[in-house]
Amino acid sequence: NRPVRTKVSNQEFQKYDINPEKIQHGKDPRTTVMVRNLAGPNARKEFLDFLAKCELNEKFTFFYMPCKEHRNVPAGFAFINFLSPSDVLKLYTMMKNGIWKDFLSETYNKVPAMSYGRFQGHEELVKH
Repeated sequence: NRPVRTKVSNQEFQKYDINPEKIQHGKDPRTTVMVRNLAGPNARKEFLDFLAKCELNEKFTFFYMPCKEHRNVPAGFAFINFLSPSDVLKLYTMMKNGIWKDFLSETYNKVPAMSYGRFQGHEELVKH
């Protein structure tokens, strides 16, 4: 009774890509992002410290970083709902500039990646 997995095309994933130009021109109002490749036992604290460094620590209404089942170890990703699309753009820019490297205590060969979340907005996230 395993769940059936279906293949998802690249085109379906592209709708979650962050396009800085669309944000800058007010054409993308989304505010919820998923950040992946946040590994290590201190990933939560380190990522929250990174948000503070980016001056985004008071710019979100929802933050969720799940732990692996039956262990108190972060699963490696987080969902954040920001107050505005410009906050999304700021985090995106700071991540692309590589500033996150100063906040990760463990060396990983995976670079943190960011995309829009499937669920958008504080209310939708809380319901889910």
